Amino acid sequence: MDFDFTPDEEAFRTEVRAFLSQNLPPRNERSGSFMRDWLDKVRAKGWVGFSWPKSVGGSDGDVARQAILKEEMALAGAPPLGTSFMGLAWVGPGIIQYGTDEQKARFIPDILDSKVTWCTGYSEPNHGSDLAAIQTKAERIGDHYKVNGQKIWTTGAPYADWMILLTRTDFNTEVKHDGITCLLVPMKTEGVEVRPIENMAGDRHFAEVFFTDVEVPIENRLGDEGKGWAVTISALANERSSIGEVTQMFGKLEDLKQLVRGTRKQGAPASEDPLVRRRIA
Repeated sequence: MDFDFTPDEEAFRTEVRAFLSQNLPPRNERSGSFMRDWLDKVRAKGWVGFSWPKSVGGSDGDVARQAILKEEMALAGAPPLGTSFMGLAWVGPGIIQYGTDEQKARFIPDILDSKVTWCTGYSEPNHGSDLAAIQTKAERIGDHYKVNGQKIWTTGAPYADWMILLTRTDFNTEVKHDGITCLLVPMKTEGVEVRPIENMAGDRHFAEVFFTDVEVPIENRLGDEGKGWAVTISALANERSSIGEVTQMFGKLEDLKQLVRGTRKQGAPASEDPLVRRRIA
C-alpha cells in the first residue's frame, strides 16, 4: 500500500502554501479586521466546510486534501476556518446527514458564515464516559418537547448560540442506546441555565447546563425520535477525524525547534545539547 500523497495532492499542498504566503501576515501584524478578512478569503477558496457536499456550500473535498489543508494551516499558524469549531467539525456534518431540507437551509449557511457558535450537550453527572446512560428527559407534548435534566463539562456553553442536545424520550427500552433523541436547542430558550466552571487557569470554557421545562419545537429534532444514538455516533466519528490539537501541535513543534535553535546553552546552540534533543524527541 502506498501511503505517499499523489502528485495532485502535493499540487494542492503547494496551492495552500502559496495562499498562506500571500494572505497570512505574522501574528503581530494582524489588525482588528484581520479575522473577518481572513474568513472571507478562505470561504472564497471553498475551504470552509471543505469536505461538505457542494449542494450545501461545501467543496466535496476528499479526506487526503482535508488533512493537507489542516496540516499546512497549522504549520503556518493560521487561525481557525470559522468561529465555531464544533459547528464545522460535527454539528454541520450531522445536520447534513440526518437533517431535513428545512434544517439544512436554516442552519448550514450560518455555520459556514461563522454567524453562530455551537456547543455539545452530551455528558451528564454520575455517568462518566457512559454516554448512552442519558437521563435528561424530553417529553413530547403536542408540537414540542419539554426537556428537563442536566449536562456537565459542556465546552463552549457560556458563549454558544445553540446546543446539539442528547435527551431520552423512552426510559423503557431493553437496550440503553435506544430511546435517545437528538434536539437542536437555542441557548437563550427560557429554562436553560448555564453555570460556567472555572478551571485552575481561570478559564471558563466548560459549564454545567440545566434544563427546566424547556420547550423545544418538533422541527428542531435531528433525526428520528428514539434514534438519536445513530446521530451521536456519526457526530463523534466526524469529531475524531477533526481533532484540532493534533494538527495544532505541528505548528507548536516548529516553534519549539526554532526556539532551541536560537537559544545558546554553554556557548553552543541548545539544539545541539543531547538532553534538550532527547526531551524534544
